[in-house]
Amino acid sequence: IVVIGDTYADMLGAKDFQAHAVGCIWCENAREDILIEYGADVVLKEPIEMIEYIDKYFINKINNTKK
Repeated sequence: IVVIGDTYADMLGAKDFQAHAVGCIWCENAREDILIEYGADVVLKEPIEMIEYIDKYFINKINNTKK
């Protein structure tokens, strides 16, 4: 499970459900330091990074477990 969010509450919710927390700071009020403090596994600065991140960390992980 992956939670994508831009607030501390999103990161806390992700951790409460043992999900992977992706912090996003392309919204004007989002703060990287806060997201990290509250448990973001990664913080992305631009929406395009989400595609790259999903491909790198999740699609490849799925493909490697099938071998």
